[in-house]
Amino acid sequence: MSYLKNKTLSKSITYYISEIAIVIIGIFIAIQLNNLNEYIKDKKEEKKSIHRILNDLKTEKIVMNNYKKRFIKNKKKLIDIIYNDKTDNLDSIGYFFEPFHHYKMNSEYISLKYSGKLNLIKNDTTRNNLIRYYELYYEQYDFLSKKHLKMIEDGIGEYFVDIASDTTNLVKPSIIKSKLKDIKFRNLIIDQINALTGINKKLRIDLIDKIIERIERTY
Repeated sequence: MSYLKNKTLSKSITYYISEIAIVIIGIFIAIQLNNLNEYIKDKKEEKKSIHRILNDLKTEKIVMNNYKKRFIKNKKKLIDIIYNDKTDNLDSIGYFFEPFHHYKMNSEYISLKYSGKLNLIKNDTTRNNLIRYYELYYEQYDFLSKKHLKMIEDGIGEYFVDIASDTTNLVKPSIIKSKLKDIKFRNLIIDQINALTGINKKLRIDLIDKIIERIERTY
């Protein structure tokens, strides 16, 4: 009788242990499946974010290239006016007054940053490159933009009403030629030449290219 009781008890313990093991294995499998689903979800979200960041960077590259081309053209025109006395083709006030505006194209980065999802970008090098570019260089571009705009408004801007002929940004050549006798005006144009040179050097399109190349190679 005692033997049967022990046998029955042993079977009961084995049964309960088996049940517990099945439950534990079931929980473990469920956790692993959930982790796998989260991983797949994160990878899809990462891919979408990277795609949007690429679009932001490529758009920014186009804008910066346009700025650089216009500033090279403006600088050459101003050099001709100041140093080569070429005042026969004054056709735009933009040569004198166009400021550098920093248009921020970092909407996806900002979205990830303030939602606490920057770690969604799993590649450490890519993530660190983006953080460095958007946090460090954007601050520099903002400073350049504000400094240049202030120079335009405080300096050259005072001549705007006299120089501009209408709202089409055309200029009055006769007025320009007259103003060029003004040492202050000539110095302001020289300041603009120097400012355009400095801005062009500091617009780091090469960094954008490196980040784009890195992302496309990694993803």
